[in-house]
Amino acid sequence: MAKEWTDAQEKKATPQQKKYLRELFPQNCSVLRADAAWRASSQQAGFGWTIKRQDVDVASFSTGSSVGSALTAEAMAMRQAIQEARILGHKRLMMDLSVKKLFNTVESIHDEMYYLHDREAEMQDLNRSTNSKMAWFSFLSLGVCLSVVGLQFWHLKSFFGKKKLI
Repeated sequence: MAKEWTDAQEKKATPQQKKYLRELFPQNCSVLRADAAWRASSQQAGFGWTIKRQDVDVASFSTGSSVGSALTAEAMAMRQAIQEARILGHKRLMMDLSVKKLFNTVESIHDEMYYLHDREAEMQDLNRSTNSKMAWFSFLSLGVCLSVVGLQFWHLKSFFGKKKLI
């Protein structure tokens, strides 16, 4: 999905821009680019990546089955690319911008999940506290009701005792 969108964008790459991009990366750094294609109907994905270092390109690809989403496919492509870079002995990697966005997205989702987990824990503590307070309030209400019943019996007994009906 990301590849189709990227392919549909207008490309204005000039040789000066490519030279400028090369200057941004340190000399002992490899440039890693990865992409994935995902088919929802069959839950299959194809992964491809390139690792470039000082005008030497290494390209590779792989496939995967039971892939749940396009985002998962992109993450799997990146993971396999990083694993291959480690195998090839690349120590420093500079990732393409789309990959950085993917990692930032995953990180923000991860942070949001931790936030929601913490909020859930707070809410559970509040629910337990409220439940405890309501239980004590119920026992107090039961005590008041039993006291009223006792007072009514005492009052009725003394009333009928004065009337000499009992």
